[in-house]
Amino acid sequence: MTIGLSSSIIMIAVVLAPTVEGPDDAPEAYHSTAYGYHLEVPPGWVEIPKDAMEMMSAFLLNQDVEQKIIHDAGFQLASAGHWLEYPYVLVQPVMYADYGLHRQINEDEFPRHVQLMTGLDVDELTEDALSSHARQLLVDLDAERPELDVVRRRYLWHLNMDAKGFGPVRGLIAGHFGRDSVVQVAFYSLRSDWDRYAEVRSAIIDSFRFDPEKAYSIAVAQANPTPPPRWHSVLRGALIGAIVGALWGVIGMMKRKRKVRT
Repeated sequence: MTIGLSSSIIMIAVVLAPTVEGPDDAPEAYHSTAYGYHLEVPPGWVEIPKDAMEMMSAFLLNQDVEQKIIHDAGFQLASAGHWLEYPYVLVQPVMYADYGLHRQINEDEFPRHVQLMTGLDVDELTEDALSSHARQLLVDLDAERPELDVVRRRYLWHLNMDAKGFGPVRGLIAGHFGRDSVVQVAFYSLRSDWDRYAEVRSAIIDSFRFDPEKAYSIAVAQANPTPPPRWHSVLRGALIGAIVGALWGVIGMMKRKRKVRT
């Protein structure tokens, strides 16, 4: 039996039905012991349940292809009517070792790393990495030229997406270079709300900090000079994770529309 897109989304809606709790439960500071970072979110934001994030990733990623896409944490407004409603924030660690790179990416490599991101074939990536359901939702996808922030050891990357029947979504992905990983903090919202959340977006993204043992190390860089690059797979994982994250809210909106119609 073939299960269509609509039926699949209805099944997800049943599982993700719980309403978001009130603002008293909103974390002001989040610490990931697994990946070694801190992030602050404003009052009125709550953490998205891990099982909701895992279900969305399983639904939107191609399960026939081995992929190590990790979404470690997510946050959204407590006032939202349901989970996965725009705007929301996702944190994606891209572990170097998962992509065959068993060392730190050094500072002298940052400009080339960011330059190569511009040359990634988005259409090819989505064809291989996304499920058929996810590809049905995408109308247009554009990854803008990333900007390197040398002082903060990060890149800033805007993503624009049109989803079937729902219009434009915009995202800002801040990728922070650490000792063992690039950790991407991604903020997504409807394009119509983008300016409205500018202050909140900047505050959340700028609050990111690695734990000392996970932060970029100048001593490690000096002890291990830069060898020939092997970045392509790391970049691939970063972009796929960002695209999948942008689509989560579309599923949430489809669920909400069905509820309203009912």
